[in-house]
Amino acid sequence: ILSHSPPRGALDLAMRFGIRNIGSKSLRDFIKRNHKSIPLVVCGHVHLQGGKNTTIEKTTIVNAASHDNIGEPGRVAIIDVVDDNIEINWHEMYGVDGIFRIGPVKYQKLKDAGIMTVDKLYSVNSKELCNCLNCHPNVANKILVRAKAVFEKKVIPLERMVSVEDDAVFFDIETDLEQNLVWMIGIYFTKTNKLVQLVAHTPSQEKSILKKFLYIMKDFRGKIYIFSGTRFDEWVIKKRLDHYKMNYSNLPEFIDLGTYIQRCYALPLKSYGLKSIADYFGYKYQHKDLSGMMVASEYLNNYQKTKDKKLMKKLLEYNEDDLRSLPWIMGKLSSITYR
Repeated sequence: ILSHSPPRGALDLAMRFGIRNIGSKSLRDFIKRNHKSIPLVVCGHVHLQGGKNTTIEKTTIVNAASHDNIGEPGRVAIIDVVDDNIEINWHEMYGVDGIFRIGPVKYQKLKDAGIMTVDKLYSVNSKELCNCLNCHPNVANKILVRAKAVFEKKVIPLERMVSVEDDAVFFDIETDLEQNLVWMIGIYFTKTNKLVQLVAHTPSQEKSILKKFLYIMKDFRGKIYIFSGTRFDEWVIKKRLDHYKMNYSNLPEFIDLGTYIQRCYALPLKSYGLKSIADYFGYKYQHKDLSGMMVASEYLNNYQKTKDKKLMKKLLEYNEDDLRSLPWIMGKLSSITYR
């Protein structure tokens, strides 16, 4: 089936005009009744869920929508159908606006200069790019290296990367969409391979899991490693601790590895998000269809109503992947050294 809209409840969560599912109920009902004879549904419409695939019963759903924000890639799914087996390989196509740190202003200047493709940018020298963008040579050089990384599809080191301590804690939280509730705290101790996940099964239990977090960390003397590029997990957890007037002065130092990766590596990617980088290095997520926004929605809109144990298991697995994928990335990057 080729459908503009996805089936209701499958890759159809939208947020532009309010967070809601906008897929077709009729299509979902039809698939449910006939899934044994429908191997594949290809759809689009919901840009946020583009570049993903999932299943309903025996039917594979592929959402091949591309987002319309500047710099977003064109998403292409190469689908091989052999008998009842479906194989999907995702590809992304970029223009110059698909290079990290080229925003609308730089894009317009490049466009005015006739530099629209990555290979065209790759052939420009630093002085020409400085004149085009009216920027410092250091800025131009970093853009050219990132263009080279995209063009040659490889990782290029820019600076020496901070090393992760042997006795490290990786930390990740799940929140509501307004960051006014921390309902899951994930802690991964690399030295012992111990994974701790604290869950507020109702919002009223938030205070309890924050107390448990402080207790678990009270004797730890290493560093806490997070990933966002904005210190998101650190400032949100501290904001909620402040809300309950809890003393966190003994917490170890937080290190945002997202900031260091952005500064120290040119990646062949537009997004330097955790999942984009982990996926590039081959980390296998248990639930590729989920995102942080979707997890927050599932917790508030579904789990709070149903207390479905299978759903919570899925949310826990999502959080675990975020925790384990970051040391995976750091291990891969450690072999790409700056000289």
